Amino acid sequence: MDVIIFDLDNTLVDTTNCQPYLRTTHGRALIVDKLRENEVQTRLYDPKIVNYINDLSEAHHDTHVVFVTDSPNSPECRYCETVLDLHGFEYDNQHILSNAGKPCCDIEVFLEELAVYHDDFSDVRVLVVGDTAKDIHFGHYIESPSVFCTWGTEFNVKYITNNAIPTAVVSNIDELDDVINDFINDDLEYEPYDFQQHFHTVSLEDTKIHIIPDVNIGYARDFIPRYRDCNIQQHQNTWFDVYYGLKPAKNCTYRQLNKNLGVPFCTNAGTISDGSNVSLKRLSGIYIKEFYKWAEKVGLEGRVALVPIPSSVPEECYHSRPMIQVSIWWEMWANKERLPYKIKSHCAIERWQPKKPSHKSNDARTPEAHVETLGVYLEDEANLPDDITAVVLLDDVYTSGAQMNAVASVLLGLDIIPDGLPVYGFAFGKTTSPTSFTNIQAIIEQLNAAENEQ
Repeated sequence: MDVIIFDLDNTLVDTTNCQPYLRTTHGRALIVDKLRENEVQTRLYDPKIVNYINDLSEAHHDTHVVFVTDSPNSPECRYCETVLDLHGFEYDNQHILSNAGKPCCDIEVFLEELAVYHDDFSDVRVLVVGDTAKDIHFGHYIESPSVFCTWGTEFNVKYITNNAIPTAVVSNIDELDDVINDFINDDLEYEPYDFQQHFHTVSLEDTKIHIIPDVNIGYARDFIPRYRDCNIQQHQNTWFDVYYGLKPAKNCTYRQLNKNLGVPFCTNAGTISDGSNVSLKRLSGIYIKEFYKWAEKVGLEGRVALVPIPSSVPEECYHSRPMIQVSIWWEMWANKERLPYKIKSHCAIERWQPKKPSHKSNDARTPEAHVETLGVYLEDEANLPDDITAVVLLDDVYTSGAQMNAVASVLLGLDIIPDGLPVYGFAFGKTTSPTSFTNIQAIIEQLNAAENEQ
């Protein structure tokens, strides 16, 4: 049995105009009607693609087409079905896995459900077709070949090809058809790629887990994960900053971030905001003032290394790593001030293997879960300058400290941070609860629920 997995947005259909709506709860409530009423328009990259997809299963015996997408398709928002309907795609709604969370999505559970549905699903072979590094890494994650479709991608083709390592790269439907025929005829095999070879890494077995003391961790503001629990204006503002400014900033290029651009989103009024009021650069200028206060409180002096915490996926999966850009801005801004310390932005560590985000997983938040997915590029100048007096690990939101402690453990294990050098952490927001007696596990559950709602 062959299963061909297609991404939807910007692979089969150009849905650029839909994205601002998909970023907010209110926007998702509007997008289906706006699509049906032609207020928001989408387009095919190639008119032939509809008949091609519709005929695939019929043309090739024992071949199933499924759609795996990070976009929603729930009773409250039938977005995927609507896009497919509008363009004439034929599909079975059991063949749609939405809100997938690529690259680390539960495809095995989905395939098991399909097996029950079809009552004959033995010896499954999978091919992944998509337009981003997340799709390609999804292929690696499930050890299946992947096809990088370049016609709709927003990314630099050479950069994605060289860093994500797709099995095949295609620029039109005819080339895609050739690859799919090779796959069906068993002439396209998945070749594992050792991403770890480009990094200095540590093994969990040989690594001592470093726990940064609570007194060494600072943050600018309390962050309450559910808006309905934000009872004061500052909590509402911080919630808005995190979900509409900090988290989406990875969808901007570094050039866009430097130009003070934000990520467009649908407001509660149903209008599209350009996101400039919560642009990363604007927020960074506001939150650095709290960093100054905290740095004075803990007594930072000398030359301080500011190390951004990586995201849960390799850097090529998004347009930017926002915390890298923040660290560069903060170095520039802070070093113009009369402070007892100078900042050195030090982008030393990266995620070489995807890690399912905690809000998509039931796994406990522990440093051990992250250690073996992190590394330092071999070709980079990883070691800190000799005159560094302290290290500050910089993150957007601090919850349990698992990721921050994992980064500290890896950098210490690789001797990039010398023993005895003080290690601190600082975050824009610290996840907390509106009630005084909520324990950390309850806070994590609130955060996971809130992020799954986004």
